[in-house]
Amino acid sequence: MKDTRQAKSSTQVKKALALSLLSLSISSAWANTSVDKQPTARESFERGSIQKEIINIAALADISAADISRNGELGLQAFLEQVMLRNERIQSQKMEWKISEYSISRANAKFEPILNSSIGRSYDYTRTTIERSVAIGDESEYESKNTTASISIDKVIETGATISLFGNAEQQNNSLQDQDERGEEFVTYAGVSITQPLWRDAWSEASTATVRISENDSKRAEQSFRKITMEELANATNAYWALYQAQKKYKIRDNSVRISNELLEDQKQRKQFGKATQSDVLDAQTGLSERLNLRSVAEQELTQTETEVRQIINLPPHSSIPIRARDTLEVTEVAFPSINDESLLESHPEYQEALFQVRSEDLREYFAFNQSLPQLDLIAAYGVNGLQNNTARSFETAFSDSYDSWSIGVQLNVPIGGNLKAESELSAAKIRKQQALLDLRTIERKIANSIDAYIVQAKRALDQVTFAKNAVSTSNQLLTIEMEKRKAGRQDIRSILERESNHNQAKEALLAAEVRYQRAVVSLKLASGTLLEMYGLEASYSRGQTL
Repeated sequence: MKDTRQAKSSTQVKKALALSLLSLSISSAWANTSVDKQPTARESFERGSIQKEIINIAALADISAADISRNGELGLQAFLEQVMLRNERIQSQKMEWKISEYSISRANAKFEPILNSSIGRSYDYTRTTIERSVAIGDESEYESKNTTASISIDKVIETGATISLFGNAEQQNNSLQDQDERGEEFVTYAGVSITQPLWRDAWSEASTATVRISENDSKRAEQSFRKITMEELANATNAYWALYQAQKKYKIRDNSVRISNELLEDQKQRKQFGKATQSDVLDAQTGLSERLNLRSVAEQELTQTETEVRQIINLPPHSSIPIRARDTLEVTEVAFPSINDESLLESHPEYQEALFQVRSEDLREYFAFNQSLPQLDLIAAYGVNGLQNNTARSFETAFSDSYDSWSIGVQLNVPIGGNLKAESELSAAKIRKQQALLDLRTIERKIANSIDAYIVQAKRALDQVTFAKNAVSTSNQLLTIEMEKRKAGRQDIRSILERESNHNQAKEALLAAEVRYQRAVVSLKLASGTLLEMYGLEASYSRGQTL
């Protein structure tokens, strides 16, 4: 136990060191990179070596080198794959699914052959009765020393019958034997017996009911795993695009700070030549302060969303390792599913989970009904007998001679009180089945209503994107007009700042509308049960790569 803890601690230390080295490498790479200066051949070679080192360190830190770039950018597809591998809720439900699979093996254990064997020795020393004294003469005492051995193989088959193959051998040594032959009598018996239920536990439908219930429960756990996986992927996708939105918003506001700073410097120069007033300079300073504040808020939002993305894939917190969204959000109209399309239910995890529950309850109802029947069994046996002065010859005579025995009959067991336990379980099973059917219909309506609602939401979000694009275009034209006035020397600093602020607000509104539309699409795919297909992860899931 101590070695295990030390090994785990050592692994965590290695990962922390790897992440630290990754941070230092990224910082060094950025520090040596200049926007204005072109790198020399030597610098390019060194940066290439740094990049390779970072990739190796990222791999050591359990981050795939193909998934994270030199500057920490992460693609959506790679991010979702990391979520499937790292998310704790997904992993927990996956364990639940694996546990349910073992219940199938446990249910099938009733059909496993069982080997029974025994060996023993007995001693009996008693006074003889008058009846026994007739057989042994004047002996007033009876003594026996016997050794017995038995072996059998029992197996339950799908019809519910129990088949037993068995053999017995007994070495007899007693006072009834001749003194010269004592201990040389070996009695053997070999045969087969079968007990076939005719009512309760009869035939394959009843005998395999528990196995089929376990199979359905395992499939239900699998669908629950798919549902939770899609829910977590939907949350992760929204977090990814929230990070993308925070990045773009920060970039917009940072660019606004740059423009405002240029305007301030321009106003200061104009004031020196008497072309601007102190009021114009103060307006420019006020505009710069406001934009610096907005950029600071955007930077805080970016840090917060980055932290959320880290938490989703269980990355350790490290401020020097930025995680950035690499993919660009492209708004394209998706094909909206029909709420009357029954094929959607065939792959919808929540509906399939409820459907398997109905099937399990149906099997439980039948099994409860079967257990309420009287116990009527057909019992048959056939065997051969042997007797010789050793075990081998005794079994040989048993199979070669005609000393056989057989029996056949029926056995009936009927509870006098009416089998109250079985009847109560049957009544409960019927209610649980009705409950499962009710839940199935409720989920079916819920899915249809959710799809319908998210279709409307997605269409409205798409319209909002169109409106926001028009607003961006208009605000850009107005800003361009103000900039042209500035070039012509007819500027109004307040108008420029106002137009620039309105244009930024329009761009941020467009960005928010695009992300809102993407969220609506993700919600629609989640409601229709096709989110894995949307990101090409259904095939990966089906191949068991997440397991």
